[in-house]
Amino acid sequence: MNYRLLLIGLLSLCFCACQSKKTFDTTPSTNAYAEGFAIAQENDGVRLVIFSPQNREQIQGEYFIPNDKPYQRLATTSATHIGFLAALTDSMPVAGVCDPLYIYNKVSAHDLGSSLNLDAERIIACGADALILSYTADDKSIDLLQQMGISIIYNNEWTERHPLARAEWIRMMGAVTGHLREADSIFSHVRNAYESLVAQSQSDAQPSILSGNCWQGTWYVPGGDTYMARLFRDAGAQYAYSKNTSSESIPLSFEQALIDFRDADIWVGAPGHTLDELAQLDEKHTWFKAYQTGRVYSFSRRSNGAYANDFWESGVVHPELILSDLQHIIRQDNDSLLYFTQRLE
Repeated sequence: MNYRLLLIGLLSLCFCACQSKKTFDTTPSTNAYAEGFAIAQENDGVRLVIFSPQNREQIQGEYFIPNDKPYQRLATTSATHIGFLAALTDSMPVAGVCDPLYIYNKVSAHDLGSSLNLDAERIIACGADALILSYTADDKSIDLLQQMGISIIYNNEWTERHPLARAEWIRMMGAVTGHLREADSIFSHVRNAYESLVAQSQSDAQPSILSGNCWQGTWYVPGGDTYMARLFRDAGAQYAYSKNTSSESIPLSFEQALIDFRDADIWVGAPGHTLDELAQLDEKHTWFKAYQTGRVYSFSRRSNGAYANDFWESGVVHPELILSDLQHIIRQDNDSLLYFTQRLE
């Protein structure tokens, strides 16, 4: 972290040397949890640095956003971007969105097609001044967009493993859109609420938890150093792979999943809307204790019944609501208290 803060300061000083008419406050605005970006407040703007997901000692992108001219027409490639922007302002500065079928919050914007196959012509036509990108694209479209004066801004929130680290990327979006103060206020509220809930977790309860489902013979469960595993731990649940050091999903054979999770008290993130539907997907789902006792939940309470699901959109901004859901499930509180989650009947 010290290396990154020093680097931002040096960048600011170098910029200052080239722009003698400007004076800068090079004190970096540090993050509480996020490691993938840093912000430096300057007298007439904000300097934003995005670090490479593969090597946090390398810069992936560096931007200066003037106070009087933030980005005003964004093209986005992920539903999480809409979650951040919807939290920041009622009038989202969105010119175009990729994969609109996956967007839960209503937004009036051009359909930019697939995020996996960027259409430079559509992005240029929608009048965007920046493209928010969730991955490193080896694509000629990126070069063309930059030649047309469209900034490529990397949003790597998905690489953060702590739920609050992902949520803190709202500060990056705030810097880009001129709403950094609002972003700081939102994140402060989210952080306080999340940390307060963690403190309330019942260490004596600790029911065991299962995640996911069997798909074509393989059951993918969260590695012990992942976003979901952290949520399970903070909620006060026992998770069989909590001591695993993987930051990725772990593929298990059904047989191994049965060995590890057959007696799990709770099952979250299950597919389908009913227990019957879950059994129809694979009869072996019925072999688990959580199915037999009816403690199976999906993250689909806030979905449109098709592709869009607010769990993947606003849930990134508000992990305290996901944590609250898990704690209600652990305590077997009334299902009406759940926000993103619903019990399969």
